[in-house]
Amino acid sequence: MLDALLTPSYVRENYLRGLPLEGPDGSPLPDGVIAQRIRGVAAWFERKYGVRLSPTQIKVGRLPLPGEPEPEEVYPGIDFHPDGNLDHRHHLLRLPVGPIRRIHAFGLWLPGMDRPALFPLDWAHYAPRSHTVRVYPGRGLTFGIPALAGVYASLVSLGKPVPHAWHFSYEAGYTPEDLLDRDYDILDALGKLVAVEVLVPGSVDADLAEGVASRSVSVDGLSQSIQLLQNPNALKYQALINQYIQDVREWEKTFWARQKGVRLGVI
Repeated sequence: MLDALLTPSYVRENYLRGLPLEGPDGSPLPDGVIAQRIRGVAAWFERKYGVRLSPTQIKVGRLPLPGEPEPEEVYPGIDFHPDGNLDHRHHLLRLPVGPIRRIHAFGLWLPGMDRPALFPLDWAHYAPRSHTVRVYPGRGLTFGIPALAGVYASLVSLGKPVPHAWHFSYEAGYTPEDLLDRDYDILDALGKLVAVEVLVPGSVDADLAEGVASRSVSVDGLSQSIQLLQNPNALKYQALINQYIQDVREWEKTFWARQKGVRLGVI
């Protein structure tokens, strides 16, 4: 889906407008190079920020949950901590991939159970764009497995965490509509990151490839020296590269801030 939005022509039009990008042989930089950079930046972006740039079915935990779709990615379950409801945390869980779009099913697999106890979906409280879920009673107050209450109380009294006990099936990721509307800043950041990747090879002309910092011309005893680079470590488009990198750093601050959600304190 991202391929339809972040194309070589989109990057050229919005972030490389009017720049004569050439290779060392003087030929124009082909769209294939930009397309390859787009794929690399998108994969790096998803890994670094723990997001998916298109809707993806995620499975957390290895036991099946009723009503879950076929997962596209599977991760280990999340540990259950008996003290998770203290200090108003109410089992605040960070899921491995975001942003959460919808939760299909979730449950808790405790020792002695052959399958996870299914929770009502209205017990899962999450904010759009976030990775985190807070488990807290909603409208329904009953569980799928009556024995859960006794096992739960026993584990709380022992105070021992249970490895990989939380199981979730959910959909995560951005749609094209998101990236063109409320989350356009993400598409903009991706475009600038791709532009930086393209501007580096696009700055390597024949002179830079040969390490030539200046050239001289002499005619009839008159000579003229042309300085090609003020700094031998600089690139032709270094100023624009630096600006795009700074823009992404500033964007990153707002991105991490909205992952945390809104918190209220009492003085």
